[in-house]
Amino acid sequence: MITLDEIALSAGVSKSTVSNVLNNRDERVSAYTKARVEQLIDELGYRSHRARKGHVFPKLNIINVLYPHFLRRFLNFPLYQEILEGIAFAAQQLNYQLIIATSGQDFHPTMIYDEMLNTELGDGFLILELLKRDSRLKRFIQGSKPFVTIGKPEVQDTREVSWVSIDLTAMVEKAIRKLINNGHQHIAFLGLEDKRILTLQTQRGFEKALEKEGKTKKDLIIIHLEPDSYRTELVVKNV
Repeated sequence: MITLDEIALSAGVSKSTVSNVLNNRDERVSAYTKARVEQLIDELGYRSHRARKGHVFPKLNIINVLYPHFLRRFLNFPLYQEILEGIAFAAQQLNYQLIIATSGQDFHPTMIYDEMLNTELGDGFLILELLKRDSRLKRFIQGSKPFVTIGKPEVQDTREVSWVSIDLTAMVEKAIRKLINNGHQHIAFLGLEDKRILTLQTQRGFEKALEKEGKTKKDLIIIHLEPDSYRTELVVKNV
């Protein structure tokens, strides 16, 4: 099967330029280069080009699960085990198989999404975690395959996004209130970077609960941790 690398090599351009042509990001590519790349795509029979022109993918009964790479360290945590077990059980009941793909550079846009969106591998996508400004959403909205996100996107208009979530803010607020009622006075919030939807929504619950106790934001102990870092392990142990 022809790859993006081979198209780029034949055209004498970068792989990202080929991706821009495939995804109609014309403002980033000159008219001459675009025409050259499209000609080679047609001549070499790159499959994603056929998809962009209306190629109908065969139904494979496969769902692609996009799993943040940093979570591999937490697979033994009951929460993530239960999430994956639940996905696998539901898929099995519907006679679907799963492919679990991790983003190699965490959430940084990579060619993996362009490749997956424009191949016949899988019937749809399940995105397990979102960012506050998640550049992948636009790619999936413009794609031809259905997708669902775990967590509500932080965008004003969610009509083009199917999502499943729980009220994390209310849940954490209730948990903090329980700690306060039990007499705890020094409560800290430990979360991943605040660019993550999970962190943002849980932190709001923490802040709301303590602000009702008359605490200002400068009084709150909020620590954002980096996944896969030695410092994270030290902070958790010391706290």
